[in-house]
Amino acid sequence: MAESNSKKIYLKRNRPFVHEQMMSEEVQEALSHSRRGIGSFFAGKHTTKKGTGLNDMETKILLPHVLDVTPEEPEFRRKVDSFYTEISTNVPFKTGLELEIGLENSPETIEEVKTGKSKLSKANMPLNIDDYIKFRHAMAYPGTVISPTLAKGNQLAEYYFEDPTEVSTRELDELNTADQALNDYQRIKDSPDKVEMIVTLMRHWIPKKVGKPAVVVGLLTQTEKLIVLRELAQVQPAKFHEITNDETLKNKYIVDELISVNLLKRVGSTIMLEETGDSIGESLKEAAAYLFSPKQTQLLNNLKAAYKEKNKKSALSNNIKTEELTQ
Repeated sequence: MAESNSKKIYLKRNRPFVHEQMMSEEVQEALSHSRRGIGSFFAGKHTTKKGTGLNDMETKILLPHVLDVTPEEPEFRRKVDSFYTEISTNVPFKTGLELEIGLENSPETIEEVKTGKSKLSKANMPLNIDDYIKFRHAMAYPGTVISPTLAKGNQLAEYYFEDPTEVSTRELDELNTADQALNDYQRIKDSPDKVEMIVTLMRHWIPKKVGKPAVVVGLLTQTEKLIVLRELAQVQPAKFHEITNDETLKNKYIVDELISVNLLKRVGSTIMLEETGDSIGESLKEAAAYLFSPKQTQLLNNLKAAYKEKNKKSALSNNIKTEELTQ
């Protein structure tokens, strides 16, 4: 048995939102003892054939090992049908069900199995046949998805597979992103211009605090902006890293400022010229690329002049002078 090819995954219940809110020990304890699992189901809407998750060749390879009957024997099909009629795979509430799905020679991924590219064969048998049969049966169940990401918020997903290796990789990636965001914060915290731009463009990600009004960036002191900046780096590290290192940061900020004084307007996701109603982009990125293209120099200069005339912010949050935006 090629233990080096071992691959263990977990089949887990997708907990409804209401269960996530039941945090008392008593409720969690009661739920932990509840039994729920994947039983018999039909292979399709218009058939009474039982779902197995296996094709005919795979059925002939695997089922003889659990039914003690060969595919050539008359009762083989009857026993297969009986097996999948009675099958019941219990999935514990807290821990999920650990399944060994490794193959003896050539490994396969959950995605490969899902797309019909399983490497199962007589020369490449499962390390644990019982677990593998449960895995393939659960994979075929209509209420099962192949990852925690696909399960989250999905009301149709009753179960999901979790690969510990992928979880570890994802957690490491998240830690690296968090480190990058904090490094970005240290790099820009002493640059008032960038602090203003980033906090403004990320204002929709500023966490709302119970009992406190929504944050208005223009009313924040510089110290308060730095506190918000650090919080954004912590709660939205990936987005923070992306925006902080965006070479078009200032251009997007200027477009956002032009929107704030009604020289530009948003209609859904579209950004338009207020005066003419002409669209200049379907996003802040597109609008910035349009306005700062060489062909639109005159239009941009006109908008900057109009912004200066309106001068609704004599000094943009006491950091970025109007002259900088209009220069």
